[in-house]
Amino acid sequence: MVTPETARLFIVAELPTAAMEELAKLQAQLKKASANRAARWVSPDNIHLTISFLDEVVLSRIDSVKNAIRLTAGEFSFIDLTLKGIGAFPNFLQPRVLWAGLGGDITKLAALQKHLEARLSQAGFISEKRAFRPHLTLARLHNESIPNDKRRLEASAGKATFTAQTFSVTSISLMQSRLTPSVPIYTRLFSTSLRA
Repeated sequence: MVTPETARLFIVAELPTAAMEELAKLQAQLKKASANRAARWVSPDNIHLTISFLDEVVLSRIDSVKNAIRLTAGEFSFIDLTLKGIGAFPNFLQPRVLWAGLGGDITKLAALQKHLEARLSQAGFISEKRAFRPHLTLARLHNESIPNDKRRLEASAGKATFTAQTFSVTSISLMQSRLTPSVPIYTRLFSTSLRA
């Protein structure tokens, strides 16, 4: 039986260089806490704001995803955001994902995400069940991480300092993720600007 080719897709707002550089400094502070044993760190170049994760999509449906992005982008002007705080999912007692938070016009960002999800739903894609919680993933923690490493990482997160870098979301991009044994490889397939 022949199965259709698919691609693992997600929709993001990419970060400007200055924000990625600030996050790289933050990661450097946090890495010292765990001696690199407790976490798999995201390359600063790969840090992004995920707006919607689509998972595996049949290649013939990519144009409908692009159309949903294009229509949504035309409805929104630039969104001003600020790097703000550090957290963990689900929490610091059992951290699986370490992230940097966002402040600024989160209400407008959430509205954009909701509009995009509605357009994707109209195109036949299943909406994410989880509530939208905008964040920037810094690291993923291993299940077998040493408890002391996790405690040091939490303590370091509480003391870490970084500049509250302000930036504008000016476009939305469709990305493909190829999973490899070491790190995922991201490829931009499409990008369109928000209204200036």
